Amino acid sequence: MEATSHPMIDWDVIVQTIREEKCILCIGPEIFADGKGKKLEDLLLTEFDIPNNPDIRNYYPQDGLFLFKTEEAKTRFYYKLKRFYDGSFPSAENLLAQIARIPFHLIINLTPDNLLCRVAEQEGLPCKADFYWKNRSPVNSAKLPSRQSPLVYNLFGSIYERDSLVLTYQDLFDYFDSILGARSMPTELKKIISETDNFIFLGIQFERWYMQLLLRVLSKYNDRDSFLRYASSFNVDEHIAVFCKEQFRITFVQENISEFVGKLLAECQKEGIERKAGVKPASVLKGIRDLIAKADTDNAVQKLKEYLESCGERAEDLCDEALLLAERNNRLQRRLRNGSIDERDAEVKRNQIMEALLGLIRQAENLE
Repeated sequence: MEATSHPMIDWDVIVQTIREEKCILCIGPEIFADGKGKKLEDLLLTEFDIPNNPDIRNYYPQDGLFLFKTEEAKTRFYYKLKRFYDGSFPSAENLLAQIARIPFHLIINLTPDNLLCRVAEQEGLPCKADFYWKNRSPVNSAKLPSRQSPLVYNLFGSIYERDSLVLTYQDLFDYFDSILGARSMPTELKKIISETDNFIFLGIQFERWYMQLLLRVLSKYNDRDSFLRYASSFNVDEHIAVFCKEQFRITFVQENISEFVGKLLAECQKEGIERKAGVKPASVLKGIRDLIAKADTDNAVQKLKEYLESCGERAEDLCDEALLLAERNNRLQRRLRNGSIDERDAEVKRNQIMEALLGLIRQAENLE
């Protein structure tokens, strides 16, 4: 059935959640649809002549998964798939160029490509990429997302790391085992998901296994009932629409993907938050200083700790100091809650923590 229109899309609220980095965009295969409406699987069927491909024993269109004749055949297919995703997709690139200008801080990508980052870089817009690698320990890296320098996180692996991909049912079982066991996703991303108030789903095939898995993952890390969900997609089967509304409270909007993106970009332009080429990303440390100016010590300490952890070995000593400072701050908060310290003494200790925090920030400036 056609997706039904929501009577009141509150664009002001959506833009506000984007501004406050409380909105996550999830994009799926339908982003690749060409001007004639051919979807990604149609393009793959044509590109690889799947019914007659000598490397493929079977293809399961309901899941988008393969059975290869041999491991060598899977390797050959992988390199051809990599070349396919490195190709040109004019319709998708036009749409992604608009998405790149909307200041989402985190974008979850359900295809293994890096097309969004490629387009963003061509537009002169900062963009970072990372991906979920099943059964691998997450690696801390300097990829904390922000509106000025967003992170595109490939949930189902990267086309540039063969073993990270989900191509077969065995890959899928390994993936289930990994993600449902809460392995491989960086802690900072779990935290971002848990604090999100708005999810937007674009170009996602809701009948596919990965969509329901994605929703389970989001629910696992964000169990609040209050967050908003908007979706724009091609025709949605009535049973799938009812299931998504009942189980996950997703609101389908009548606008097609291009219309939705165009309207949202226009709203961001109106509010003056559109991402533009040549604008230098805001300093993480400046953001932490702003938190200190607002007397938000708890968040300032936590953000500094996360930033230093993301810098790896070169910040190990500072990271240790930040951990000790975070514990000092937590201990002070506990004493305040149980009444074992009066406000005057607490203020002295709070100022000491603030001075130590500013000292760490000054040292950390050498890392930027």
